[in-house]
Amino acid sequence: MKILINLIGLALIIGGCATTKKDVQVPFSEFQKNDKLVSLVSDCRADDVESCQEAADFLYKNGYYKEAALSYDDTCRFYQYIPACLKLAKMFEKGIGVTKSKINAQDIYRRACYMGDKPSCSKFDHE
Repeated sequence: MKILINLIGLALIIGGCATTKKDVQVPFSEFQKNDKLVSLVSDCRADDVESCQEAADFLYKNGYYKEAALSYDDTCRFYQYIPACLKLAKMFEKGIGVTKSKINAQDIYRRACYMGDKPSCSKFDHE
């Protein structure tokens, strides 16, 4: 069972690494009036991963949790950017902007661990 879980996790990592689409989606129509967000989204679409993270952080700080979760998810999947992955995992743990799910949070921590984030290795069940 342990091997099966590890193989599934590895397949998810490889699948994420094979993704070529890097058009990280930030809900744009409602936020066009905010120059900072428009600039961050533009930079993000030019493959500036830190701008993708900042855009998601901006959405989160302004209470747009669902949109922030989508942005963290895209940044995590397309860039394997660990800070975005960890923020999304915490949102799943607390049910902020997403349905609360310990399983989803642990899956993200597992993938972050496999990507080299040592603190994440202690945040999921090693069955």
